Amino acid sequence: MKHILIILSFLLLSSPLFGQSTTGQEEQALNEAEFHSQMKKFAGEDGDENNFSYFFKGSCFKHDGEEHCLGTITYSDGIKYIGEFKDDNPNGQGTEISADGEKFYLGNWKGGVKHGFGKQIESWIMIESNSEETKTRFRIGEWKDGEFFKGTAIYDGTKYVGEFKEDVFHGQGTYIWSDGNKYVGEWKNGKHHGQGTHTFPDGVKLVGEFREDAPWNITEYDKNGNITKKRWVNGVEQE
Repeated sequence: MKHILIILSFLLLSSPLFGQSTTGQEEQALNEAEFHSQMKKFAGEDGDENNFSYFFKGSCFKHDGEEHCLGTITYSDGIKYIGEFKDDNPNGQGTEISADGEKFYLGNWKGGVKHGFGKQIESWIMIESNSEETKTRFRIGEWKDGEFFKGTAIYDGTKYVGEFKEDVFHGQGTYIWSDGNKYVGEWKNGKHHGQGTHTFPDGVKLVGEFREDAPWNITEYDKNGNITKKRWVNGVEQE
């Protein structure tokens, strides 16, 4: 929990400044220092967050001729949103924090859902063989209509860079295992599916068609790029 709050504070303080206009005192935009001060206050760092009502509408400002408001909303399940609003919906730059503080998203919103560039981190405890281990998953990239669809995901020493669909690898992408294995190519519903290249730590490559995570029509190359043999034909490994 403490680690999540430290990371959140860092990300908030490094967020870009939003556009501002000063057409009058009642419409004056918040400057960067005031913005971060408000964000920290709403997050409970400078005040008593127990004073929050279900929905709190704070300072408002004009941007591109439209009114935007900065405030916080706490949902019935304990999830809290802190940031910009438009028409009483999260819109613009904002942060969402889970009830237990173990998951948060910092980035852009549109019409009440994640939309645009953002960063998300999740942390949980996994229990195996009577031991506890904290796991963390980090995502950075593009969201569209509330779903993560393109970017980088890092989890437990592995890294994926590419496209997503319904929260799984889908489309073009590169996956790197913690042991140095790497797959570059097409994905479907979280599996290698289509044309791709699997490179082993020793430089040997399997190049060709994969289906449902399995090699289908594959040519093997040595570390110098020379063809070794036709390794799989129609899913059958060749001797």
